[in-house]
Amino acid sequence: MEGHLVKFLAPAVLWFNSVIPLGVFMGAGVRMQKPSAGIIAKFSVGFFPYSLIPLALLNEFVVFPILPFVKRDVETRWRWFGLLLLLSGIAVQLIAALLAIGGQ
Repeated sequence: MEGHLVKFLAPAVLWFNSVIPLGVFMGAGVRMQKPSAGIIAKFSVGFFPYSLIPLALLNEFVVFPILPFVKRDVETRWRWFGLLLLLSGIAVQLIAALLAIGGQ
């Protein structure tokens, strides 16, 4: 079961996190006459380069582990996948907390 999750879920996460910011940008371009479209377009353009950092790590350590020092067995890839998801969640929570503190 774990092999299937690494084989199918990790590429799906990689693909969705790559395509969704581009879709948001294109959707904002379609609705350019609306006032919030510019804000959404700026956010998606700013978010996409940021999202490339964890996606590059996910690609190199889980989806297509080709680096010589990375083990290619399923158990190691599964642990890297969990660690990257955990670190991404922690980063989002920290950013949200800092924005909440700064907003008061």
